[in-house]
Amino acid sequence: ALPMLEKALDLYYKEEPDDDVTLAKLHGTVGSCYDLMGRAEEAVSQFSQARVLYGRSIGPESPLYGSACEGLAKALIHAGRVEEGWDRLQEALLNYAEKDAIHPTPIFE
Repeated sequence: ALPMLEKALDLYYKEEPDDDVTLAKLHGTVGSCYDLMGRAEEAVSQFSQARVLYGRSIGPESPLYGSACEGLAKALIHAGRVEEGWDRLQEALLNYAEKDAIHPTPIFE
């Protein structure tokens, strides 16, 4: 799946470079794949890009931005960058709490 997602991401940058939301979603999906494969630093890069794209397009108040922060937090922790991960986790939790969008099960993961 990862090669197809990377290809889709490359094509989207060529054909729809201004569609920040779709690009952010693709970065997040690629980041999830990397993280599940144990490639945490590459996941950090992807989730960081998703966070930037969501932040500039739909803003940090969006639950999509919060989900990018959560993915970034997990990837940072998996990369051994716990303090940075904690900062992003706090950002994600604040985002979810402000939107009344907290789901208890994922929080404990």
